[in-house]
Amino acid sequence: IDVGEAVLYYLLSLDHEVAGPRLLSLFDFLTNGGDVEHVEVIASQSVVACGYGRFLFEVSISLPEALLGLDDDDATTMGSMMLLDRKLVLFSANDGAIVWMGDSSPSRAPPPRHVDMTISCLRRPEEGRSRQACSIAVTSASSPTILFTDIASSGHVQNVQSIEAAEIVRNEILIDSWELQPSHSRALVVMDSDILVADCLFEETDDDRRLFKSVISIYPRFGDGSAYEIMEIEGNSEVVRMKALRDQHVVALLRFHANAEEASLVAILVHVPSRRVIHRLGLTKDVSICEASPTYDLPLFFCSAGDTVGIGLWWKGIVMTGADVRAVGSSDAIAGEAIDGTPKGGKRKKKVKRQPIRKNVRGMSLRNAAS
Repeated sequence: IDVGEAVLYYLLSLDHEVAGPRLLSLFDFLTNGGDVEHVEVIASQSVVACGYGRFLFEVSISLPEALLGLDDDDATTMGSMMLLDRKLVLFSANDGAIVWMGDSSPSRAPPPRHVDMTISCLRRPEEGRSRQACSIAVTSASSPTILFTDIASSGHVQNVQSIEAAEIVRNEILIDSWELQPSHSRALVVMDSDILVADCLFEETDDDRRLFKSVISIYPRFGDGSAYEIMEIEGNSEVVRMKALRDQHVVALLRFHANAEEASLVAILVHVPSRRVIHRLGLTKDVSICEASPTYDLPLFFCSAGDTVGIGLWWKGIVMTGADVRAVGSSDAIAGEAIDGTPKGGKRKKKVKRQPIRKNVRGMSLRNAAS
């Protein structure tokens, strides 16, 4: 599917009041014969699976300033873009279309068009039913705003709300000479009872050294949105990624700076109910992985589901562990099957070479489908 086309088709199906005032210039541009090819739609790298074939991501929508007739010295080329709006998008793979769209910056100016949004979700049993609902939280590295909502198993999206205490936390951590560290993304985790967000700060010393500090702010999911707690992570480090581990723990990956020239990758285990770091593990000192950059994402990924843990190690491969993973291996052994499906002690069947079947498959774009 062409995400840009799908976003535009969905917006054009809405009333202008529903789409929002920020997009009025887009509607005027298209009404006056503007080419949709000039509309830029950038999808977020952060995508979450909400269950039942639905996926949530975020898009930024921009137009060339030259086409908007802006008297700007920088708008001399078609490449100078103006951000119009940013939207949360719920896409249904079963329907092959967008089924919901909402504001990702309802109460303030949207972040710059190239700033990525971080989206986190929690799949949980729906009350009184066997199906699962999905709790969503969204934030960006350039704004203190944290949004959250729930998506029912039916696909209904509740009203998107913001956490009021997030503004207070931002003012509380930016004290003295500490500043926000430019970042590609902002670590975020949704859990049963809390939402956790990490912020990375830096401070320039008199001898031109840069010190780092990481804080994790914790907001109760249930309440009036004014409660919060702040955890300061010990050490000269930056939190680059966080993931939930079961119900009460969070694994955070840190870029730890021993000095100006040396950095290493460290994992910490946070026990959320007690607000304590209960374990710390050094992972690597590979400079190519630990190098800091505002547009460089750490090429190491972690996820867990129940007792299963998976880690993606850049080009080195994938590691999986846990009781369920070990059970798969033991069940194959009990069934007397080798990894390639050949019974133990048996002869491998000779493969029959088949002639390939050629088919001519023609796809249909959204433009043709809509006509």
